[in-house]
Amino acid sequence: MTLRLRLVSWNLHGPPLAWRQRQRFAAAATHILEHRCDPLPDFILLQEAWFPSKAALLIETLQPHYDSVGVPRALFPGRKGGLLSFIRRDSGWQLRRSSFHQFEAAAEVWRFWEGDGAAAKGFQHLELERDGQPLALVNTHLQAEYGELRYTHIRRHQLDQLHRHLSAVPDSVPIISAGDFNTRHNEPLYSELERRWNDLTLHLRFSCRCGTTVTADDASEWIDYVLTRRSPRWSAQAESADRILSRAPDLPYSDHHGLDVTLRLERTRHGTPL
Repeated sequence: MTLRLRLVSWNLHGPPLAWRQRQRFAAAATHILEHRCDPLPDFILLQEAWFPSKAALLIETLQPHYDSVGVPRALFPGRKGGLLSFIRRDSGWQLRRSSFHQFEAAAEVWRFWEGDGAAAKGFQHLELERDGQPLALVNTHLQAEYGELRYTHIRRHQLDQLHRHLSAVPDSVPIISAGDFNTRHNEPLYSELERRWNDLTLHLRFSCRCGTTVTADDASEWIDYVLTRRSPRWSAQAESADRILSRAPDLPYSDHHGLDVTLRLERTRHGTPL
């Protein structure tokens, strides 16, 4: 069996003081619908849609083609984790169950100027099925760095929690995980990540020698990924991978470039494609 999927993952930069959020979010959603529009992405995984009003705007813009999967409400800024996922209605994929899991490890809440400690970051786990084939989809956003505070130990705890949760998913179910991991490819933590996951953005990063944050002029600031779980039952390959570019921070879309990946998953037997 072969599964061919197109997925967009994008941190839209929506903290309280970020400017032009309504215009930027609407422009980003419209761009996704119009950019390489045949076929539209099967899945859209967005990060930093912190406010209910901004999530509602994204849902309204994408609604003609997509069903949305949200997260629980929070006191402030309003949406736990800031995550928002979309499933294309005519993709054939049916949502069987969704859940949000807040990270147990986080920075101190009293460091309010950083934001992460109060943001209730975590991951969305979507359980999908098409023609009897299940698929697990994960949307996540890990702890950010702030100056000299790298918070590597917190991100490691967050990844450990994610891996513990997904260990219950059988090998027969492929898992795709995407989002802002706030982890550079030259960190030891990335090597730990790579032992469990295939990085489908690897060749794009090597070929463009670029980053996923708008101010980066080399690959040192590549912190967003589309990953598939390493499994003896499935092999994965990126058929294409591109960045959705902003010209400058929040012009016209975000301070992150988006990722647009078309991938192929093939069921294997004893590590050999069928």
